[in-house]
Amino acid sequence: MVLGSMVSFLTILAHAGGDRDVPAPANEKVFKKCQLIKKEVLAESRDRGEPIVKLVFAAPGKELVDVNTALRQVILVRANGVTRKYSPPSEPCRPDGTFELIVRVYESGNVSRFLGSLQVGETADMCWPFPSPLIPDRRNAGTHVGLVAYGVGITELFRVAINELGDPAVQEVLLLYSTRTAEDQQVLGRELEELALKEKRFRLLRAVSRERVPGMLHGRADASMLREVFLPWATGPDRSNARFLPAGSKDMILLAHKCLVDLGFDADQSKLIRDNRPLASS
Repeated sequence: MVLGSMVSFLTILAHAGGDRDVPAPANEKVFKKCQLIKKEVLAESRDRGEPIVKLVFAAPGKELVDVNTALRQVILVRANGVTRKYSPPSEPCRPDGTFELIVRVYESGNVSRFLGSLQVGETADMCWPFPSPLIPDRRNAGTHVGLVAYGVGITELFRVAINELGDPAVQEVLLLYSTRTAEDQQVLGRELEELALKEKRFRLLRAVSRERVPGMLHGRADASMLREVFLPWATGPDRSNARFLPAGSKDMILLAHKCLVDLGFDADQSKLIRDNRPLASS
């Protein structure tokens, strides 16, 4: 039963990690040419030669980009015959039709290398929102929300944190942000610090594995670290009201999910965002 839950869990969570190119869906929507209007390097990541860039795009005709990242909707980007999913960290439906993507340019990444090579004024083929429509009970509300961001998985969880804090019934949102280096923590780092100062219910823990940094945990967000961070919830009165969402590569997500199950959290009940099963026809 637990294995089945893990498999279904991964089918939706896979998009947040490395540059895994996937075929375009059979029921492909209309792709639109979005123009790059700003480009910024957030982290050089010299240790791995795969920089992280922020790209600001404008939708054609100032079309509203109605992508709810907090409910795990994404933008599909098509390049070189393949389609890749990206979670915009920007708020949905900006009046000017702009939106942001944060991309790690992987050496072996087909779509990410295309995006990383774009110059201001050039365009990329995109469509949104995906998936759509969402099931009415997509969000599985709880009082304690644990988010585990592996690397650029933070682009998704930043908006999830903001959305959860908008619910007065949520007592705490704990975000564990794990990267290799302190430089990579610059990705949405300022925004996260501002959120922590503004919202007392938000707790930010940073972890770096390749160096020791004052004020940050040292090591990988592995089973030991997840146990240290979330054991109080597992053994306390709020265990049944705890909800989790990890974001990163498939392997990282699988690790986090297994660790949480080992801590005693129910594989399905503790899932913050439910799988987008097909809606029943009327």
